[in-house]
Amino acid sequence: YYSLGAYYRITKDYAKSNTFLWKAIQSTKGEHPEAQMSKAGHYFQLALNSMAQEDYRLAQGWMLKNDSVGNLHPYHSLQDSITHAGRYITIYEHLGDYKMALQWAKDYARMIDTAAFRQVRTSLAESDERYQTLEKEKKIQVLQLEQEKTKLNQQNMRLAVALMILGLVLLGVFAYFNHKKNQALLLQREMEHEQQVREQESRENLLALRAMIEGEDKERQRL
Repeated sequence: YYSLGAYYRITKDYAKSNTFLWKAIQSTKGEHPEAQMSKAGHYFQLALNSMAQEDYRLAQGWMLKNDSVGNLHPYHSLQDSITHAGRYITIYEHLGDYKMALQWAKDYARMIDTAAFRQVRTSLAESDERYQTLEKEKKIQVLQLEQEKTKLNQQNMRLAVALMILGLVLLGVFAYFNHKKNQALLLQREMEHEQQVREQESRENLLALRAMIEGEDKERQRL
């Protein structure tokens, strides 16, 4: 019924729209909040139909019925409150009740300011959330860079230690072979010296033997 009522209101067949909206109200059973809110919505649509037909006294009645059934004062959302306040302003202006129109206009302005404040507060909260997210991402990036730097430093340190150990090993190998070479040279020199000594001794023995032979020859010649 409600869908048909809404359809005929769009097509401006307000009589049929009111008929189906009223059937929707009668078919909505129960006292639970969902049922009452549905009825309140139907009454609000009837009020819109009455305003469209410029029957503002009837529109006022439907709006008051909407409030009493749905207990929508204050309404369940700020936007609903602003919408309803705007309708009351229009109704009371056309009824000539400017005091009530002014009261609703003040409420409307207050709610508009509240909505703007909420929007600003929401925007600030979103900006702060984005800032906090960026700060966290920045901290994570800095931490990752520090970790990579620490890892690189550790790798460089290990490489330096490995190179130092390799240098020491090479130096040790060089010292070992140099020592072996020096020992070989020393041994060779000792052997050469011994060879020279033996050759000197052989020459001396040969000279002594030759002198002895010459002495014996001279002795025989003398005899």
